[in-house]
Amino acid sequence: MGVWLGALALASLLWFHAVTEHQYRRHIEIPLLVSDPPATSDSYEIVVANSPPAAVEVVVTGRGKDLLRLGDGDLQLRLQTPRSRPGARVSYQLEPDQIERHTELPVIVEEIVAPREVAVILDRKADRRVPVRSLVELRIADSYTQVGALRLDPPAVQVTGPQRAVAQVRSIDTESLILDDVREDVEHLVGLRPPAGARLALSHSQVRVAADIQEVAEYTVANVPVDVRGGEGQKLSLEPSRVSARLRGGADVIYDLDPETSLHLYVEYGIWQAGAEDKGIVRAEGDSLFEILEIIPPRVNIARR
Repeated sequence: MGVWLGALALASLLWFHAVTEHQYRRHIEIPLLVSDPPATSDSYEIVVANSPPAAVEVVVTGRGKDLLRLGDGDLQLRLQTPRSRPGARVSYQLEPDQIERHTELPVIVEEIVAPREVAVILDRKADRRVPVRSLVELRIADSYTQVGALRLDPPAVQVTGPQRAVAQVRSIDTESLILDDVREDVEHLVGLRPPAGARLALSHSQVRVAADIQEVAEYTVANVPVDVRGGEGQKLSLEPSRVSARLRGGADVIYDLDPETSLHLYVEYGIWQAGAEDKGIVRAEGDSLFEILEIIPPRVNIARR
């Protein structure tokens, strides 16, 4: 059996060698490289504004073994665009003699199949800084909470390219990312999505996404001062002048709160003076780091001294 298998392998090799010595005609794709116009001493640069095809289909002939050895970069067609005014359109008829050879293999490019013509539109080069928009979703585990907003580093990136295309960019999106059952601080590198259909370059390919995740806790802060808003120039006092607040939020946040400076509780003198139903109600400035569940007592009295 071993001798038989060896003979079969040898016969296959001989057949393959004989077959690949024959001449063949084959359709392949080669890279189409379009270069920006050369820079000059002018105050602005000109760049290619549209997106020509990335490849050209051509017909090549040669021995079978040479065609099999042909690599992706062995043949390529490069167009060097001339400097012209912004908005100019330059058309090229593609011919086999424009193809660059980066191989010693004896293959011949017979013809270009498609495209046979390429149009290039020129524009002034521009750049601007735009914000990054996060497409990251955090699904926080039960009994945990996100403290503060999701942070991006950097929060904005530089976009460079054709002036008209750059002017249309309002933001750059991150790649989509969903994190489930999050129980600890988040820090991830996330890729950025360049705008489709435009020759634009970004100053960063990734941003760092971070979030502060803490275990949820409830805590009552006592002896919190209450201020009066309105009634400037009058001598006013509150009874009581201090209250307690029951809070819910990240444990590290609410346990470190300072009653004197962190909660900002107040009553509106104008509402009190008007005799409205909600007069004397203690209110709080909004804070994204914690939630005020209850203020004890919920109302206070305002008196003139």
